[in-house]
Amino acid sequence: MNQRLEEIFGEKGLIAKKFPGYEYRTQQFEMAEEIEKAIAEEKHLVVEAGTGVGKSFAYLVPLIEYINQTRERVVVSTYTIALQEQLIKNDIPFLQSAKILRSDSFKVALAKGRSNYLCLRRLARTSEFQGELFKNQDEFGDLALLKEWSAITSEGSLSELPRLSSPKVWDKVCCQQDNCLGKRCLYQERCFFKRARKMLYQANLFIVNHHLFFSDLALRAKKQNLLPLYKVVVFDEAHSLEKVASAHLGIEVSNFRISYLLNSLYSRKKGFLTTLKLNQEVFNYIEETREEAAIFFQEVEGWMKKEETRRVKIPNFVEERVSPRLEAIAKILAKRRMIAESKEEEVEITSYIKRSLSLSSEIRIIINQSLKDYVYWVEESKRGKYPRITLYSSPINVAEHLQEELFKPIRPIIMTSATLTVNNSFTFFKKRTGLKETRELLL
Repeated sequence: MNQRLEEIFGEKGLIAKKFPGYEYRTQQFEMAEEIEKAIAEEKHLVVEAGTGVGKSFAYLVPLIEYINQTRERVVVSTYTIALQEQLIKNDIPFLQSAKILRSDSFKVALAKGRSNYLCLRRLARTSEFQGELFKNQDEFGDLALLKEWSAITSEGSLSELPRLSSPKVWDKVCCQQDNCLGKRCLYQERCFFKRARKMLYQANLFIVNHHLFFSDLALRAKKQNLLPLYKVVVFDEAHSLEKVASAHLGIEVSNFRISYLLNSLYSRKKGFLTTLKLNQEVFNYIEETREEAAIFFQEVEGWMKKEETRRVKIPNFVEERVSPRLEAIAKILAKRRMIAESKEEEVEITSYIKRSLSLSSEIRIIINQSLKDYVYWVEESKRGKYPRITLYSSPINVAEHLQEELFKPIRPIIMTSATLTVNNSFTFFKKRTGLKETRELLL
């Protein structure tokens, strides 16, 4: 029996001394022991453990012991916010209070995407042009709330903020990579995202969600990163891995997404383009593009009803009429960028150029079916008064991507959930995720 784990999990161990009514759980100890072995030997491990086993302590303790011994960084990735909050607010503070952490250098950080943070520069610019950007009192009220909150918040994180009436206002003031001025920004000393990144690099245990983890993984292929380098990964709620990976490897374009971009540019004499003092012809072109997009999605909807299927097996199943217009909008913006009145205006224009071209490219890929070994389909759902029509593209075999991009370069990876097996076998999960060489533990 592992003596150190016995000192922690035993009937008279550190947890028992701090937790009245604590009962020693054989399954929890076995899980912790197997995780410790997997980490030491750099082997992947998949664990199914039901409710009541105490999974979070079973992986947190070996991770903390590993950090104590090596000072290396580790990642815990979850699917739900609720589990993240449990780890940050309850489990880790408890283990700290139980004196399981023997190193003063241990630091934990909750990693969030850039768009979760307020950008003070964008807030100031949005306030300056609020008359051109917003239409109703709710939006003006949200902006006023944000300005008040910006003066008192220490983190500038969306999770701290009282509920806004519309996500539109946050979209205008949040941090975005495309329009970040970096060291040239007048607000860099107070930058909330920069401060959060600094804290992240000082930490050795990161709590992230699966979506952020896979965003970071995709960036690493381009020699970029969101997270600092790490040695060990634990996926809790690992049953969601395939779904999240598919979303990140695939493409999704909806009529709502196109409308949101066009409305952000110009709608009813409001929008970003009105801040650039462009002529009426440009505004008319946006309106015409909106009409063309509506016709395009009507044709998609008509095709779906006629064929009585969601699966799209042939390219160019409808006429592609939106991409050329989005590319033309990008050209108009690029021309206007040449005479930008400030660096701030230039980066905002660049951001809209990139968004327009990215959306255009994604539509072309789906309509032309230009990605091999991908499946294409259409879905329709009701959202309020209007139907939401979405075009999708996703890899036929996510497993191959995960094998090459996740399980080969990163070792060890620990995966756990209450629901990973079928008929007490991990075969289906391993096949769907591309996990070939791994240890298994079924509790």
